[in-house]
Amino acid sequence: MRVLSLWSGLMLAGSAFAADEGPRPAAPPARPARCAPVDLAVGRMNWCIDLPVSVAMLGFGMATNYVVLVEPDRTRRSTDAAARWDPLAAHLSDLLSPAGLTEAPGLLAPLFLTLTPALAIGGAYEGDRPGLGMGAATTLVVESVSTTLAVTNVLKQTIGRPRPFTSAAFEAAHPRVRTLEEYREDDGSLEPDAYWSMPSGHTSMTAAAAFSVATLWMAAEVRAIRRRQGERAWSIVFPILAEGAAAGATALVGSLRVQAGVHHVDDTVVGGVLGGVIGVLVPTAHALAAKAPADDLPVAISVSVQPIPGGAVPMVSGVW
Repeated sequence: MRVLSLWSGLMLAGSAFAADEGPRPAAPPARPARCAPVDLAVGRMNWCIDLPVSVAMLGFGMATNYVVLVEPDRTRRSTDAAARWDPLAAHLSDLLSPAGLTEAPGLLAPLFLTLTPALAIGGAYEGDRPGLGMGAATTLVVESVSTTLAVTNVLKQTIGRPRPFTSAAFEAAHPRVRTLEEYREDDGSLEPDAYWSMPSGHTSMTAAAAFSVATLWMAAEVRAIRRRQGERAWSIVFPILAEGAAAGATALVGSLRVQAGVHHVDDTVVGGVLGGVIGVLVPTAHALAAKAPADDLPVAISVSVQPIPGGAVPMVSGVW
């Protein structure tokens, strides 16, 4: 009993001493982890993953424009008999496609056409964090395009298909065109790029850029409609039209590449499908990973038991 009383007295004394100290200062809020994912209007972003992936894919894709991974069979020639050649079409495709940046780094038109819509979407839908939204949208578009560039170049070198201008019909119809000189080595043989026809890089990168922007818009608008609880749902028409415009832009660049005489028709079809799939999948994966908006969650849930003949059943009701 004496030991218990002594222990109780010490505890009371300690409590009184702590009370005299006054309220303790609140602990500082925990800092968010640097690599923690962030849910934004365009989807869930993890800067420690998305930025390195974009840079790595872009670097690999740019390198494989010049580094030969698979030596082509330089004795092969195209059997294309159309003998198309249109320098203006080639130049226009450079202006309209992000691939034009690899052909002529001084061209700003592809950069403007690709990034301006992404910046507008990211800034418009993010509300009080427009800078963060613009950065996220731009990163996702770059990630889509750079991934498409890397995959396209690997396929080009693996397939090793000769371009149309390597055909005998083309050389007979255009014996002195400048393109053939640009694609020739010092010894007169054709450069490896003359055998990188399938798939079309201009078409695939155009599709990746256009469809990624349209899909970002779609994801942000769907999220906004859910936050508004279905109000003004008709606004989803605009992103749907943007998806159609993306298909039109892809078809336009593909037709220009064929008219220029540097690609077969099926090169552009495969490139358009490849770029379109990647351009849709990358933003969609980030959008599906993001949590639903707070206003989209149930605001009230109740659980009750309702009697029925012979027993009772649980009932769950809520307001969404």
